[in-house]
Amino acid sequence: MTENLLGVMLSVLLWTCTGESEQQLEQGQEQVLEQQEQEQQQLEEQHEQVQQIASEETAGKNIALVEDPGSSMQVSINLPEKDMKVTVISEQVVNIHDHQIWDGILNEHVSKTGTVNYVDIKKDRSTLDMYLKQLAENPVQESWSRSQQLAYWTNAYNAFTVDLIVRNYPLKSIMDLDKPWDQKFIHLGNKTYSLNEIEHEIVRPTFKDARVHFAFVCAAVSCPKLLNTAYLPQKLDQQLDVQTRFFLNTSGKNQLSPNLVKISKLFDWYGEDFTSQGTLIEFLNMYSNQEISVGAKMAFLEYDWKLNE
Repeated sequence: MTENLLGVMLSVLLWTCTGESEQQLEQGQEQVLEQQEQEQQQLEEQHEQVQQIASEETAGKNIALVEDPGSSMQVSINLPEKDMKVTVISEQVVNIHDHQIWDGILNEHVSKTGTVNYVDIKKDRSTLDMYLKQLAENPVQESWSRSQQLAYWTNAYNAFTVDLIVRNYPLKSIMDLDKPWDQKFIHLGNKTYSLNEIEHEIVRPTFKDARVHFAFVCAAVSCPKLLNTAYLPQKLDQQLDVQTRFFLNTSGKNQLSPNLVKISKLFDWYGEDFTSQGTLIEFLNMYSNQEISVGAKMAFLEYDWKLNE
């Protein structure tokens, strides 16, 4: 009897202690959660203060704010060089001289022979717009190297030519448009250009490199092919050489033999650029797979303005 009574009393005592412990545990958990919520709120307030201070301090300075992919915080970075513009796209720092977006478009929608899939580029219009916006926000700077400037102008010329076609697609020829090369629709920095202004008022007189005629495209069958990679400063000289050789030795563009050459009208329209340092035959022989005689007869082929698709 006594033993049973003691057992009951012990059970009651244990139950009471356990109940109190569980209640204390619950109260402790509530306190921890409340403390965590307070700390999170403080962090968010600090985050907002940091962003506000950073925005005020970086206004008008050579600093960019970049989202840290590993957190919700922003970090500020000093631009590495004053001749290097940086744009934030999809939380990535992009060097304007990489022309990465344009390179991706070309890789995906342009064949090795220069055939352009305007249909798919039009479907993916937002990507082209993103690149044109990047160009607009990062105009050429005097501090850039010669190759950086020329690569920029070449990519810009070609990208805006594609843009002109896509905005008016479908069409059979660029010649169907009203004065396509004189339309002032190219916004770069605080200036607006036409294709003719870029080519004839900037690139030709500034760089004096006849090879650019085989890099610039006019969206026509007889034009030089659109390279399916972007022009890059570090590769530019090689790329221009390859483009010139490819164009000159493509039978559909030029027909070369030792004593007779039938060549593109580009050599007629811009003859002065090809003869600034010698004769036209001498220029052709620099890039031709066939040796052309000095006294070879010359004729210019009809230009095919059908769309290069």
